Amino acid sequence: MSTQFNMRLARATRRGFSLTVAVMVAMGLLAGCAGGGGESVDINVKPAFAGTISKTNYDGSTDDLLTAGLGKTGLAGAAAPAPANPTAPTATELRRIAIFNNYRAILDINAKDGYGTLYGPNVDINAGDALGEGKTLPGADDEVSRSTRSL
Repeated sequence: MSTQFNMRLARATRRGFSLTVAVMVAMGLLAGCAGGGGESVDINVKPAFAGTISKTNYDGSTDDLLTAGLGKTGLAGAAAPAPANPTAPTATELRRIAIFNNYRAILDINAKDGYGTLYGPNVDINAGDALGEGKTLPGADDEVSRSTRSL
């Protein structure tokens, strides 16, 4: 009986020893990651490969965040808006085409199915057609246009 007890005690000691060693190694690794080396690191630096950063202002009528200036009627149009120069479209034109295509891919743009009366950019929170063309205008008191003003 005492032999079995001694064997169990030896196994438990080995397990405890290996666990203790593992914990000490992990603590050592974490201590090395703590940044105690005295180096200063710039954490908000633009990477060299990122190129130039640009800022775009949206006026809310000819170009807005929600409909790219197309409004309810433009989004329901038969064809996507064409760029002025098809071989070299501007970033604004590409954005407008992308928003048009994304609306058309997600929503059924058919007035008989409820577009413009039950859902769409012009429908307010109470399912009423109260927002005109549905463009986000600067100075309006909704959350989207508040974020528009800061851009």
